[in-house]
Amino acid sequence: MRRRPLILLTLFALLLVSVAPLAAQDATECEVGFRLFDNDLLAHDPVCIPEDPERIVALNSRDFDLLLATGSQPVGAVGYLESIYERNFPYMVEGTDITYVGFPANIELVLELAPDLIIASPFGDLEIYDELSAIAPTVIPEALPNVEWETSMRFMGDVLSLSDEVETLLADYDARVETLVELVGDPSEIKVSVVRYYDDSSQVGLQMQLANAFSTDMLADIGFTRPESQAYTAEEAEEVYGSPIAATLSLEELPLIDGEYLFAWSQGPNAEVDAANEAAWELLSEDPLWGTLEAIQNEQAFQVGGHWVGWGFPAAHAVLDDLFIHVAGVDPAEVSPNPFLTDDMDMEATEEASD
Repeated sequence: MRRRPLILLTLFALLLVSVAPLAAQDATECEVGFRLFDNDLLAHDPVCIPEDPERIVALNSRDFDLLLATGSQPVGAVGYLESIYERNFPYMVEGTDITYVGFPANIELVLELAPDLIIASPFGDLEIYDELSAIAPTVIPEALPNVEWETSMRFMGDVLSLSDEVETLLADYDARVETLVELVGDPSEIKVSVVRYYDDSSQVGLQMQLANAFSTDMLADIGFTRPESQAYTAEEAEEVYGSPIAATLSLEELPLIDGEYLFAWSQGPNAEVDAANEAAWELLSEDPLWGTLEAIQNEQAFQVGGHWVGWGFPAAHAVLDDLFIHVAGVDPAEVSPNPFLTDDMDMEATEEASD
């Protein structure tokens, strides 16, 4: 606690130093080395940001994702990303030296990192925008659903001066989608269902994925058909289920998730929750109604990882890997390699997905 007065004094000093570039932006001009950032998706007034930021704190999952995807790394990131990436995308964070600043972000830890740019989240960080801006120029986007992940990546590319790199990454993604389409034939003749399973007080919790889910956007890119229960627009889903993202189901409503292919994913905040979710999966597998589903009878129901909740490039390519393996029946490393995996990682990913 003794350090807090010094930290608060430092914050005040930083706020005074920041007056010049902030005042400059009233005239739509910034100091040398800065540029005025404006974008239709910006959640606040235009702000002067470094032309070439070197110490970025990522309090938004999508800028964190883009930095890693382009071979860079932030000096700091919001805490929940550490577990998610170590468990789902260890190859993206291996060898990095990132300080995780908790969730919600610990302002004192952010200050100690001496960032020159902070990219924050629309979910909670707008309330502390002034505090963050006192440390470094801060950018917060408008909230976008996961289904608009490509738009979010373009926004982050604009912030980070990585727009060309984003377009290259999107082209790589599109190329893999085209290869998958060629392999499966007419994807509109294939009905794909997606459900999240989880432990719900020692029972099975189920959520059917709807229009604004990340996986929904990917399946639409490829052209797969969805079961009627999942084929609503966002507005229709909101009216029918009360949410455009997911609908909670009882076990008696299992027939709603039936499709030619069924992908079931789970994502918990830690290993303990993952173990409970795995127990829920076993319980689900033993339910008599589960065995009546077409995908189960045809052995085309697959347990997949938390990357299906997604939000960026590593998740998109990991989902494509699952679809290459389980729908096209091929090893993606041989026909369309995941650009974020080495040859050894490709082999491990293929073996794990086939288990």
